Amino acid sequence: MFGRSLELLKALPTGLLTLHILAKFLFGVGLGMLLVHYYGVPAAWTGWILVVVAVVIAIPSTVRIISGLGKS
Repeated sequence: MFGRSLELLKALPTGLLTLHILAKFLFGVGLGMLLVHYYGVPAAWTGWILVVVAVVIAIPSTVRIISGLGKS
């Protein structure tokens, strides 16, 4: 089921793969900050900014994975 997606992920250029991993990390940090804010710590804007930056960073690599381009 995920075999093709993993092969496409492996075929990404190093720079895009690094950005893809960075985006996942930033999204996790941003989501964590939003959860912390939910429990009373005022850091909501920082969390939302990190989530948006992560989504923007992930766009090029995600497009390549979905379209199946791999290395070019």
